[in-house]
Amino acid sequence: MTAPAADPTTESAWAPLRITIFRWLWIASLASNVGTFMHNVGASWLMTDLTRSPTLISLLQTVYAAPGFLLALPAGALADVVDRKKLLVASQSFMLAVATTMGVLTLTDRITTTWLLVLTFLLSVGGTVNMPVWTSITPEVVPRDELPQAVALNSISSNLAQSVGPAVAGLLIAASGSGAVFLVNAASFVGVVVVVSSWRREAPVTTMPAEHIGAAIRTGLRFTLHSPSLLVLLGRLALFVLFSSSLSALLPLLARTRLQVTAGGFGLLEASLGVGAVAMASVLPKVRKRLGPDGVILFGSIVY
Repeated sequence: MTAPAADPTTESAWAPLRITIFRWLWIASLASNVGTFMHNVGASWLMTDLTRSPTLISLLQTVYAAPGFLLALPAGALADVVDRKKLLVASQSFMLAVATTMGVLTLTDRITTTWLLVLTFLLSVGGTVNMPVWTSITPEVVPRDELPQAVALNSISSNLAQSVGPAVAGLLIAASGSGAVFLVNAASFVGVVVVVSSWRREAPVTTMPAEHIGAAIRTGLRFTLHSPSLLVLLGRLALFVLFSSSLSALLPLLARTRLQVTAGGFGLLEASLGVGAVAMASVLPKVRKRLGPDGVILFGSIVY
């Protein structure tokens, strides 16, 4: 599909939102991101209700992260091989079903640590499959010269959701419990399914045979292994995630046992991460200009 032509005089950071399909996709994504961050708070708090074992509480983050490690490469290859619109609808519908199941089990007091871990893993599987194809549709609906603004808007959506979602989740947990949070997250997927289903996507026309997933995976691996810049980036990312993941894993236990805060207080703790990201986004261009991209990464990693 050929992206619509851009107005060369348009330089506004909000310019991509003038494109109807991108605007609706962005709104649906924002709602879904809010639901996801609400869900993460609800699941973490629920696990501390079910057990005080640091191992099990940390395991919740492990099973949530595992699909990204195990399936990210096949998911990216799948996004290149199958119809992206159908894959988006399928992955979003799958996550809708999983989140609904979690909500019903929790509200009926039938949730257990095992069910919570299994359903969290399945929800993350859906998210892992969804992420590459969701990222890849932006160039299809936005002109090439507006891609930087579109990427920035998608980042704003995630940071705003991280600021709002946990705080709202804390209030909702205090009022109605984690089950209600899971059902709100399930409802957030409905909007995405509706918007994507209404998207009149023109599939690219090609005379080449469809690439097999195995071949696509091998191509991706070969490209990565022979790209020094990508290897450096992956190394930096691995070091950062190795240490930062401990915060996500143990913050619920710390909030519950050491700080002895309520669900609302825990939501605010989680929301503070998003608030910090939004605050930093406003000064990041100046910092990047002074330190350069490598310096920003090093500085951020040390501060964290």
